[in-house]
Amino acid sequence: QGFAFVNTAFKNSSKYGISSKINLALLKIRQQLQRILEILDLLVINKDSDVIEKSKKLVTSILEYKSHRNNIRDLVYDSTTLMSHL
Repeated sequence: QGFAFVNTAFKNSSKYGISSKINLALLKIRQQLQRILEILDLLVINKDSDVIEKSKKLVTSILEYKSHRNNIRDLVYDSTTLMSHL
């Protein structure tokens, strides 16, 4: 429902307009929803074999986030995406 709300808000932004403050808030909400979804996927364990698989996935995810933080290409991409939304 959260993703649907954010997508609807972005669809309506061209029709009704949107401030940069709201735009940034919607982007942040989308990012947080994606992180929550990933965390929930890691926390749900249905079988004993899921523990090892999800642990590996957690470590991989943490490494991806850490490497993304210092990546210039990703920074430029995020900045240009933000500017295009604005």
